[in-house]
Amino acid sequence: MAHFYDAVLQRPDRFNFAVDVVDYWAARPDDLEAMYWVSKDESQKRSLSFKYFSRQSHRVSVLLQRLGVKEGETMVMIVPRVPAWWEIALGAIRSGIIIAPATTLLTEKDIQYRCAKSKASVFVGDGASVAKFLQVRDECPSVRTILQVGDVLHPGANSFYASLELIEADASVEDVRRDWDSPALLYFTSGTSGPPKMVCHNQVSYPLALTTTAKSWYQLAPGKVLWNTAEQGWGKAAWSFFGAWNCGATLFVYDDRGPFNPQRLLRILHLYPITTICAAPLAYRQLILQEARLYYKKYPPMALSHCTAAGEALNDEVIRQWRAISGMEIRDGYGQTETILLCGNFSGFAIRPRSMGKPAPTVPLSIINIDGSETVVGEEGDMAVLLNDISCKKDFFGIFDGYLNDDNTVSRREKIFTKNGERKVWFLTGDKARRDDDGYFWFVGRSDDVINSSGYRIGPFEVESTLKLHPSVVESAVISSPDPIRGEVVKAFVVLTHQWKDVNQDSLRKELQDFCKMNAAPYKYPRKVQFVPLDFLPRTPLLTMSFPWMNQRDDGRSPHSSITDSDTYTDADTDTDTLTESKMDATYREESTIGILPLSRPGEASEPWDLGRVNAGMDRDIRDIRHCFILAGSCIGVLALFFIMLHCGRAIVQSLQGDLSLQGGVGKVVLVVVSYVDATAQSLREGASTAVVLVAEYYDDAVGRL
Repeated sequence: MAHFYDAVLQRPDRFNFAVDVVDYWAARPDDLEAMYWVSKDESQKRSLSFKYFSRQSHRVSVLLQRLGVKEGETMVMIVPRVPAWWEIALGAIRSGIIIAPATTLLTEKDIQYRCAKSKASVFVGDGASVAKFLQVRDECPSVRTILQVGDVLHPGANSFYASLELIEADASVEDVRRDWDSPALLYFTSGTSGPPKMVCHNQVSYPLALTTTAKSWYQLAPGKVLWNTAEQGWGKAAWSFFGAWNCGATLFVYDDRGPFNPQRLLRILHLYPITTICAAPLAYRQLILQEARLYYKKYPPMALSHCTAAGEALNDEVIRQWRAISGMEIRDGYGQTETILLCGNFSGFAIRPRSMGKPAPTVPLSIINIDGSETVVGEEGDMAVLLNDISCKKDFFGIFDGYLNDDNTVSRREKIFTKNGERKVWFLTGDKARRDDDGYFWFVGRSDDVINSSGYRIGPFEVESTLKLHPSVVESAVISSPDPIRGEVVKAFVVLTHQWKDVNQDSLRKELQDFCKMNAAPYKYPRKVQFVPLDFLPRTPLLTMSFPWMNQRDDGRSPHSSITDSDTYTDADTDTDTLTESKMDATYREESTIGILPLSRPGEASEPWDLGRVNAGMDRDIRDIRHCFILAGSCIGVLALFFIMLHCGRAIVQSLQGDLSLQGGVGKVVLVVVSYVDATAQSLREGASTAVVLVAEYYDDAVGRL
């Protein structure tokens, strides 16, 4: 299938990347090089052709069949940058097995979640990853087969290399092209609430559509060499895998397992004929530092001619300084795990500092407003991809099928608008932008609260859930905090229990950071931790955390507090817990304000609590509410409250939508009891949690103990 040479990429009805791409290049007489691999200590080097990967993928496909792995089953892969990863991935694709790549940074808990959520039947890992998996294997009942790549073999695992030795050198399977919309890949991506979601790609949305990204942005063709520094567990690595090989280009793979080192990157560029590099903005920010500049001058790249970046925004100073050092532009691009490259800075177009560039070829990217109309020049709106009749159109198909649900259905962030009889369906990227007169896009910000730290997407929910597992934590709120090197870092506001409030905060801060590293992937831990009282944390009228409001004030100050950011430290380098008795005792200390309802003291004027106004903001969160009851009266009413709550449904919530005002009085207690199920909280132990907030005109120790 010579699609690389087609002027316009068309979507076929049936496709198999191993057959239509790898076998195509393998059949050429010039024996094109597919990969140049270098070991982590640079002592081993291998040059591997498309013929090699074609042959090996047939053998791996036979091996998987003999192990009992069937077409349509899922394989979780956590393997370092070794050629076996590509051999196994290609063998799986050839056989119609769905691959779910994941990063080696994952913890045991992360691995268990991914295997269970994807209903994986096969786990593939190196020795370290298999060791982690074995600790949670009992919680992954769907996994039947463990395939270990290298290292001392763990009990119960099959050695990949030893097993492959038993497969004949000329073994092969029948070439089968599958329907274009059948699933091929699963990636897990973080969101603002709930655990990571499964992004489902079909046979062409990544494996074929990334040809456009590689040709137009990477500038690849046969004879070109691409180095993408991302690990295979991330979607950006797939951009290189599928993109480069669709173009007949060579992948450069360096098995780097240590922390980023700018001099090491420059040495690799100096020693090997890499023509295009794709690196995170963090890498470029370190490459312009003085020591790296001197190294570049002494050891310039051998063949580098094209530089790209993705994962987060690049500031114009980095672009300017890199141009001064190397004479090359950094052409940054914008895309998502859910899509191919959507827009970017392409050769032939002038780079406008801080701009996202222009929409990629064939991508129907636009900016829309709240009614679905495309915005005018300069107007801020939602970045969106037009999906109308996408099943019939063959010019753009570089978008995922949807987030895979437990029942095997898929869902996407879509909005449907009908205007003047015309129906339009848009996929919302979750980002806001504006467009200038010349069609350049300008990033404004995220529509959600996902934290982008050095290109890693981190959901606040994941970090908060981990923090709440620590016995010292009553409540936590996680936000993004600016960082000159990483762009953003995770910052956690932590409310401590009464028993822990006098513990040395420096040591506790370190303990919490280490706790997060052990119980979540290391890149997710909060580099900044600030200890605060409960009233510091902003609340919505439903007593949930108000993150957008917090994101506007990462200055360490509460609007009703004199706390400064002096308790914030930067480190050098998921179940949600319900309130326990000890935590509640710490929660209801003598605070003048709890949540959003103000308290009055003797002698102060008492204004009515307008609950109609308070509940006016309830509509958009109503889906998360199962019971909401507000009671005014004496403390004796507490006993009746829980009985009534068991028998009251959403009708009570609806009755609160009217203009209801209560005049506070002596001895009156207003209780807000909310029992809710988070729409995405699959990780909650009981599927629900209960928050009880007591607010009184006179703070009473007895009430507080409730």
